[in-house]
Amino acid sequence: MSIQLINHYYTEVDRLIQFGGKANEAVISQKFGDLIDGYCRKRHLLLVPQVDIKTREGRL
Repeated sequence: MSIQLINHYYTEVDRLIQFGGKANEAVISQKFGDLIDGYCRKRHLLLVPQVDIKTREGRL
């Protein structure tokens, strides 16, 4: 992973915290997904953000 991608991630998270006032999972998860997606694109991979998997008991 490139240092530029990581630095951009930290900058964006800091901006979100500054303007949003808090650092919870909802705030950070999108930017983390962007970071991983940038890594994947360089390797011609596709990031699938979330996949629901049903258990044998029928729960997600």
